[in-house]
Amino acid sequence: MTVTMPPAQDAARAREATGRLLAALSPPSEERSAPTAQAAPADLGNPAATGGARSTGGRGGPGRTGAGERDRAARPWWAGPPGAEPVERRPSLLPGWTVGHVLTHLARNADALVNLVNGRPMYAGETRRDDDIERGAGRPLAALLEDVRTASARLDAAFGELTEADWRRTVELRGGLTDRLSGLPFRRWAEVELHRVDLGLGYHVDDLPRDFVDRQLTALAQRFAGHPGIAAAIELRPGSGGAGTGSEGALIRTGAPGGEVVAVSGSPAALLGWLTGRGGTRSLRVRGSLPALPPL
Repeated sequence: MTVTMPPAQDAARAREATGRLLAALSPPSEERSAPTAQAAPADLGNPAATGGARSTGGRGGPGRTGAGERDRAARPWWAGPPGAEPVERRPSLLPGWTVGHVLTHLARNADALVNLVNGRPMYAGETRRDDDIERGAGRPLAALLEDVRTASARLDAAFGELTEADWRRTVELRGGLTDRLSGLPFRRWAEVELHRVDLGLGYHVDDLPRDFVDRQLTALAQRFAGHPGIAAAIELRPGSGGAGTGSEGALIRTGAPGGEVVAVSGSPAALLGWLTGRGGTRSLRVRGSLPALPPL
């Protein structure tokens, strides 16, 4: 069953997901790393965020932490040892893209959705889109995160100005797809969640929020239903195991409208990983081979 949420609520979830991403990638401030600072809330999508990387003064008490320990405490869990390649230059899980490319894309995607809200095309052109991402990818991490933060704030402001009539407007997305403006907040939420996985910095499909996994499974099943690039009729069978198991027992049909049905079973998170090309296939159960899927 399709679950539809008010666009304002989806916009809030996208904003929350962006905040979690930025918090996970931002080095702790000097105040937070001080022995007397209150601990920051743990990032639920980052199990290592609750570990003991930050110094609390140790047996020596406040003010007696060694320089090496202070340096480790000031480094986020994914930063690696001193002298490691800057995180923004590391390869992401997307071919040919670094972490900097993914973060720049997230910022420019927010601007593209603002364009749609304002009645303009998403991008001035495919070449322009790619050039903007390439130009921005080499910036320092702080500049990349600030770009994501400010672009997301612009999108939030644009969403906040829409009326009930505005939300019903139809717009054209990249690749010729169309949607109502009311669908854009969920699309933004999906961009943030899935591309955080693509960063390759410890956030996986199993870490995705359960309600997001369930809705995105339904959305992709609708998108792939009758797709000319899928030869088989597919029946998704979400089952127990792993995160995102809120759709237990709910069969979802997609792919070709007729012919022999290929049943694919697994946790909702694993099924979503397969549908989006983000792993999870080894835990799926299927008789024969998994059907080939078109790129998103």
